[in-house]
Amino acid sequence: MQPAYTEAALRLATAAGDTATVARLLGRLAALESGQAALEAPALTALAARSPAVAAAREALARALRGSGPAKAITIPDTTWFPEGLARDPVTGTLYVTSLRHRTIGWVTPEGTLRPLLAPVTPAPLAPYALVVDSARRVLYAATGVAPAMLGRVPADSTRAELLCITLADGRITGRWPLADGLTTPGEMALLPNGDILVSDALRGALHRWRAATGTWATRRDPWLRSPQGLAPSADGRVVYVADWSTGLLRWDLAEDSLTRVMEPAGTTLVGMDGLRRAGAVLVGVQNGLAPARVVRISLSPDGRRATAVTTLDRPLLDGDPTTGVVADGTFLYVATSQWPHWDDDGRRRAEQPTLPPVILRQVPLDASAASEIAP
Repeated sequence: MQPAYTEAALRLATAAGDTATVARLLGRLAALESGQAALEAPALTALAARSPAVAAAREALARALRGSGPAKAITIPDTTWFPEGLARDPVTGTLYVTSLRHRTIGWVTPEGTLRPLLAPVTPAPLAPYALVVDSARRVLYAATGVAPAMLGRVPADSTRAELLCITLADGRITGRWPLADGLTTPGEMALLPNGDILVSDALRGALHRWRAATGTWATRRDPWLRSPQGLAPSADGRVVYVADWSTGLLRWDLAEDSLTRVMEPAGTTLVGMDGLRRAGAVLVGVQNGLAPARVVRISLSPDGRRATAVTTLDRPLLDGDPTTGVVADGTFLYVATSQWPHWDDDGRRRAEQPTLPPVILRQVPLDASAASEIAP
C-alpha cells in the first residue's frame, strides 16, 4: 500500500469537509505509521477543531508516529563525514563506514573515533556507496561511483565507477573492476556464498551480479524493479530479498531467475525501504520513504514468500535520513543521520542547512526469536 495515495485522498477529503472519510483515512495512516505532513496540515488542524471524530483520529495518528526513546549509539564527531555504506567484519567485530564526501572508507571505534582503512592509491577511488565484508577471504568489497557532494569531482569521473577489492589487513586495493556497463551510481551490495557480488541499480531499475570466477557482470531487469535498494541473501545464497523503494519487498530466486513480490499483511506497507539485512529468520529494513522514517522487522512465512508481520523497531526522529545498517550480536546498528538532505544535486550545502548534524550510528535490539535461517 502506498501511503502517498492515502495522503492525497486525505487532502481531498479535508478540503471537502468530509469528516467521516477524513477520520477513516487518518486511521489508515496510523496503521501504516506514516503521515507526518498530514498532522502538520493547517486545514486538517482546523477541521479537527470542529469535529471530535477527526480530532480523535488525528490524535491516534500522532501517537502512532511518536519517536522512539533513547538508544545506544556511536557518534562520529566529524560532521563533514558523509556516511553511506556500512559493513561489519563478523570475525573481529570491526565496523567499516564510508564517506561519500571524502571518497574513502574508515573503521570506527565504539567511541566514534575514525581510523583510515584505504591505503593511498592512484587514481584515487570515487565515492564508496556500499560495502560488504568477505570474512572467509579477509577482504572488503566496495562499490564506488559519482556523488554530488564528493570532493575533487570532475566530469570524467562519470566513467570511472568501480568495484574495489580491499585487503582488511592493510587497506590495500588489490582489485579494481569497472561496474556493469552504464552503472555510475551504485546502490546496495550483497555477498553470495560462492564469492559473487550483487549490486543494486536504483537509477536504472536493475540488479547486477559480478561473477567472481570470471570477473564479468550479468544484469537482471524486471518490471518489478523500479528503484531497487537493499539486498539480503538467504544463508544458502539461493534466494535474495530485494527492497525496492517503489514496489516494496521482492524475492529473487537465483536458480529460477524469477522475481516475485512478497506480499505484506493488510494495512501495512513495505514501500520506501532503503537498507535491508537478514537477521536469522527475519529481515530488517530501513524505511526512509515513510514520514517519519522507521526501522522495521519483517517476519516471513515458512516458505519465505509472504510477510506475516511488520514490526517497528525504531523511529529515530533525528536530523538526517536513516539509510542502511548491519546486524550485530542481536542488534541492528544503522546510519541514523545520513547527510543527503543537507546537500543539493550540485554538491553545494543547502542554504537552510548552515551547520551539519553529528553522524549518529544508532543501535537497537532485534527480537530474540530471529534464530533460524530463512527458508529458501
